[in-house]
Amino acid sequence: MKLGSLSINQSTIATIAGIIVLIGLTTAVMRSKTTQNTSTQPRQIHDGGIILLKNGPTNAAVIITVQSLSPEVVDYTWYFRVDGGTTFETNNPKVAIGTVKGARSIAFGSFKIDWSINTVGIGWIYYPSHNLVFKLPWGKWISIPLPGGQAMAVTTERDLAKVDANDPRWTFMKARP
Repeated sequence: MKLGSLSINQSTIATIAGIIVLIGLTTAVMRSKTTQNTSTQPRQIHDGGIILLKNGPTNAAVIITVQSLSPEVVDYTWYFRVDGGTTFETNNPKVAIGTVKGARSIAFGSFKIDWSINTVGIGWIYYPSHNLVFKLPWGKWISIPLPGGQAMAVTTERDLAKVDANDPRWTFMKARP
């Protein structure tokens, strides 16, 4: 191919096209993010309900204390341990404990769970996802589940002393891609 006095062969054109594609993919990946995937149905949670969270050896429990309509906020107490333990005794020095008031989501340590109100005393919690989401240069969006990441189980217990994250009654799930 000849452009004026410049001569370009097919190998050069292929190389230039490859560089353009790589620049586009690099830009797409740089814009990628871990996101909440809404294809898994949220779970209803009542005041006093207990949620379990897991990420590798890290386990956590959350007790929802108060959910308000106006303003739309949640109060909760969290229990967090990184030693692989699956119970949450308040007198155990390996269990970190905290209280949060007036939050718009449930977030502590390495965990973040989206929350929204349903009605007074009842809210929705959303399963976590660990997906790489990016837009390809031609406009298509891709969501790729990454290994690992957070999982959540909603218990039927109201007494934390009766909760063990290894109990087969609790099914840990992530958002589906």
